[in-house]
Amino acid sequence: MAKQNLKAAQELAPELINFKADIDQQKVEELEKAAQEFGYGRRLALLSIGSDRDKLASIATDEPEAFEEMLLAIENYKAHAEGLSKMAEAAYIRMIVAGAYSEHSRKA
Repeated sequence: MAKQNLKAAQELAPELINFKADIDQQKVEELEKAAQEFGYGRRLALLSIGSDRDKLASIATDEPEAFEEMLLAIENYKAHAEGLSKMAEAAYIRMIVAGAYSEHSRKA
């Protein structure tokens, strides 16, 4: 299985086989701190998902400024979440490659 994963990883992205850290610990801490700031948008996204059309339309009609603020916060959270998805995919691939390499190295 490990050889299959390593071979698949090599075919998928050969440059990943001998990868270095993409960011340093300081950047990790900066990104973690920045991520905490998206809690407001996440909560508003959950509020939106938990509301029906009429409730959201009522907010748009009765409180247009609040609705616009909510929409902007959710839009920013969406962009952040898309970035997180890309980061998670890269992290997952790196873990698969490292695991496959480790398994391959032990058998060699």
